[in-house]
Amino acid sequence: MLPLVFASGAGSASQQAVGTAVFGGMMAATVLSVLFVPVFYVILQRLSEYKRRPKTSAVESAAVSPPPST
Repeated sequence: MLPLVFASGAGSASQQAVGTAVFGGMMAATVLSVLFVPVFYVILQRLSEYKRRPKTSAVESAAVSPPPST
């Protein structure tokens, strides 16, 4: 894509426009895939683990919690 970005000669304006748009899109896609995809994976993994966690009943949670201090 760099030859299109730095094109010169006849029709170079349209080649530069296309080259710049494609190059910018490729850079944006690379940054998004390297940075944001792993972050979203971790978020979804933690949400999945949170949903699978067994829920404790009121009786169980009262038995586990310490008595109120006075």
